[in-house]
Amino acid sequence: VSCMETHAEILAVRQEEFGSNDARVADAWINLGNVQTTTGKLTLATVSYEEALRVRTLANGYNHISVAQVLFKIGSLNSRQNNYTDAKQMFEEYMRIRAEEEDDPDEEMAQALTLMGDLQKETGEKSKAQINWSSALEIYQQLGYPENHPKLSKLRARQRTVPFFGFSRASSRKSVGEFSVLSFFGAGSVAQEE
Repeated sequence: VSCMETHAEILAVRQEEFGSNDARVADAWINLGNVQTTTGKLTLATVSYEEALRVRTLANGYNHISVAQVLFKIGSLNSRQNNYTDAKQMFEEYMRIRAEEEDDPDEEMAQALTLMGDLQKETGEKSKAQINWSSALEIYQQLGYPENHPKLSKLRARQRTVPFFGFSRASSRKSVGEFSVLSFFGAGSVAQEE
C-alpha cells in the first residue's frame, strides 16, 4: 500500500465518520494533497487542496487563517507550474487574510513572500520582487535564523540577481524597512513599480 493510498483511505474514513464538511476532513484533503505534491501529481494535488479550501471556507468562513494556509498551498502549486497569474492571486489573498487577522509573521509568510517575489521577477515586476524578498529576509531574521542559514543565503542571492529599481543607492538600504511585510499591518508604505 502506497502512502497516497493510505491517505486516500484516511480521507474516506474521516468523510464517513464526520461528514464531508468537517475540519478534520479538510485536514485529510491537505495531507493527501501534500503527498500528491511530493510525488509530482500536481493536478491531483490542486484538486485536493481546492476541496480542502471548500471545506475550510464552509467551516470557518473565507477570511480565516486556516483558509489562508490552503491558499498558500494552491499558490505554491500554481507557481511551480508557472501559472503566475493564479499564483499571484492566491498569494495576494493569503497576505490579505493574514493582514486582516493581524497574524504575526512566520515562516509560512516568509515562504509566501519569497515565492511571490520569484513570480514577480518572472513577470517583470522586479521592484516588487525585491521588496518581497527583503520582507521575507526580515521575517527570517526576526524569527532568529542565523545570518549564515541557507534560506537567508538564497534570498540574498536572489536579491543580487535583480537591481533594486525605484530607489537611489543611498536611500535603498534605510528605506527597505518601510516596504516590508509590516505595511500589511498598517505600518510603512508600498513602493510603486516603475
